[in-house]
Amino acid sequence: MLISILHISTLDKGSGQLRFLHTGLSEVRSMKWAGWWLLFCLNPIAHGAPLSLAAPVEYIPLLRPFYEEWFAKARVEFTFIPCTLARCRKLVDADSTIDGDIARISGLEQTHPQMIPVGVAIGEVTIYAQSQHDARWPPASQELVGCLRGIQWCKRYLDSRRIVWFNDEKQGLALLKHGRTDWVIRLQPSNQSPLAAPWKRVSDMEVYLYLNKSRQPHIAALIQSQQQLIASGRWQQMQERYLSALLTPIR
Repeated sequence: MLISILHISTLDKGSGQLRFLHTGLSEVRSMKWAGWWLLFCLNPIAHGAPLSLAAPVEYIPLLRPFYEEWFAKARVEFTFIPCTLARCRKLVDADSTIDGDIARISGLEQTHPQMIPVGVAIGEVTIYAQSQHDARWPPASQELVGCLRGIQWCKRYLDSRRIVWFNDEKQGLALLKHGRTDWVIRLQPSNQSPLAAPWKRVSDMEVYLYLNKSRQPHIAALIQSQQQLIASGRWQQMQERYLSALLTPIR
């Protein structure tokens, strides 16, 4: 419409109108570039830096294909930062460049208010406990409980003064055997065969992707794509295909 009006003015007013027409076309070009610039600014997910996600090394082979499909549908890029469970916890605690954690038991936001769970749980794990003398759970107030470093459930639900942290399950069982602890805690996917006695089933906990609250555009895109995957039935297929060896699918 703008070019048409300027052309009519050229016919009515003679030579001076060429400058007027040139000015109008320049404005159109400026508006075009302004539109592209605005689109770029309003689409930070496609053009921003990938999300940096703390990723326990033992989970990466199982979770990578699951996250690749989920994030691709949301058009969100990510990179895994490999770490042990204990190191992942420290990264989330102290490293401002970490945007989230790929698999955390529900409730992380209670101790890390800057982090929030994204959408629905990706799966479920079971908490087991074993005592030195086949005692009943929960432990007595004076008893010590051995926990693998990085398991936030222990820090959240047990008296921190009674926790003895260890680095791997072999070390934890050795502490129990030699009387250094009265209990030891273990995690296992809920869909696997229950652990036999003397292990005792303590609790079932949902596991989530956690992201920093500041990543709202990414969070919104991931929740939207998750809802679409759930509605189509693909989400459950992804859980069963990729996560069954690690987590129990949530139905």
